[in-house]
This record gives sequence, C-alpha cells and structure tokens, in this order.
Amino acid sequence: MQDVIVLFGKPGAGKGTRLSEFLETTDRKYNILSVGNMLRQARADNTELGQKAAQYMDAGALVPDDIINGIVIEGIKASAEPIISDGFPRTVGQAQAMLDAGILPIVIDFQVEDDVVIQRARDRIVCENKKCGETYTTNDFKPPVVEGICDKCGCHLVRRPDDDPEVVANRLEVYRDQTLPVLEVMESYGVKVYTIDNSDSKKAKAQFAELMNG
Repeated sequence: MQDVIVLFGKPGAGKGTRLSEFLETTDRKYNILSVGNMLRQARADNTELGQKAAQYMDAGALVPDDIINGIVIEGIKASAEPIISDGFPRTVGQAQAMLDAGILPIVIDFQVEDDVVIQRARDRIVCENKKCGETYTTNDFKPPVVEGICDKCGCHLVRRPDDDPEVVANRLEVYRDQTLPVLEVMESYGVKVYTIDNSDSKKAKAQFAELMNG
C-alpha cells in the first residue's frame, strides 16, 4: 500500500492552509483527496449525491458514511501516488472502513482553540469558481490583490454558507462527539499520530514540512 497521510483536526483548524504552503515547496507528486471539495462539487453539479449531502452540509452536520465511504476508499486504492486525505475519516465508522480495507495511514492532528476556528471562519472568503476554490481572508493574513476578486482566476470571492458562526459552532460540537473518537480507534490499530499546534502559523508550517519531508 502506498503512503497515506490523513490530515486531522477541527473544521477550520487550518489543515488546508498548511497543505497548500507545503505543496508549493515540494516537487514530490501527491494525490490530494478532499471529501469536502468532492461533496461541494457534487452539490454544485446538482447530482443525486450532492442533493443528499447539501441537507447535512447546510446544517453543519456530517454527511452519512454510506454516501462517501466507498468512493473515497476506492480512490485511495486506485492511486499510484502518495495520498494526502483532508477530511476522511471523520467518524469511527469511516475510520473502521479504512482500517478494514487494509489502509493504515499516518495521521497529522492540527490543534487549535474553538474561538480561533470561529474567527477564521468569519474572515474567510473563497473563489466562487469550484474548479479553482482558492481561499482568502478579509483580514491582513491573505487578502486578494483586488478586493472581492480571485488572484488566480479572476472570479468573484464569496462566503461559504457553512462559515456562518452558528453553523461553525454546530460543526465543532459534531467534531467533539463524532470525529475526535477517530483518533482512539486509529491508535488502537497502531497508527502513528503526530500533533501540531496550529495556533502559531510559523512554527506549524515548519513542523508540518519537517514531518512531510521526514
């Protein structure tokens, strides 16, 4: 089985930011599996899966395992390149399905306080072009060159419905109840779990790069 790296942490913990930074500095090729992007694209395309997923996404709840397990595990097994998974597994059932399929990943757990997550969601804007999806902020961390316009593709920047503070608070509660126990299951199978404090962006960036290059 090829290398499988799972990025773990609260919604909005900054996993995607650290990953984007790292990919800009490496020549190694990775297959990036992001369930969130896959589901948002399915929703935008108004597929049957997208319609079902939208009901849960809008409420800040997790999409049921039976909708996503098969396609993600199949994608992992079919990949000829090392895999980085952002957003899977998020439940004990998903983790068990991965482990039962013989996939034993390395887990990198990004930790950050709830109030930081909520503020990051308030500040986040994203490209409306689903094929681009570049993320920016309304503060000084990563603003676009032209206000409201994506630097990469020129499309408009919008706020995601699931970044609403009430939705974010619900997602954090779901994380504690349903996602956090995944780490215990993974560790019981001998999966290595590395922890990164992502409240300090500079240190977290260096630590993540060290783990990925190690």
